[in-house]
Amino acid sequence: MKRNRPLIPNITSNGSQSDQEAFQNTTLRPILRGLHELIILFMSDYFRQKKGRFFKLTEVEKPPYLLKVFKTDSQLKLHLRAMVVGNFTVEEFLRYVDIKIAINKRMNEIILKRLLDSINELSVKE
Repeated sequence: MKRNRPLIPNITSNGSQSDQEAFQNTTLRPILRGLHELIILFMSDYFRQKKGRFFKLTEVEKPPYLLKVFKTDSQLKLHLRAMVVGNFTVEEFLRYVDIKIAINKRMNEIILKRLLDSINELSVKE
């Protein structure tokens, strides 16, 4: 499973990182990079199911709307986290279980940032 993950060359792992930082850099970021296109498609489908309101918004209105949806829809966050957790190895999952609360928070933050940075990709209706 790890073989299929993209390498992120500018992320270094050093001894001064916390467990959460190390897990984020060695596991979460590569998985999220590999899942980027799927997450974009998932979110585009999510917005289509919500009657396409997102696609009618102006470029200025889209980021606050995305923030609101991400803040209020716990099922959405659960689905996105499940995509990521489903890509863990057994060893990674066992590490995740020990630090789940902190990792879930980091995971949500990274996913939201990636979505905001890629908001124009979400605007494409296919």
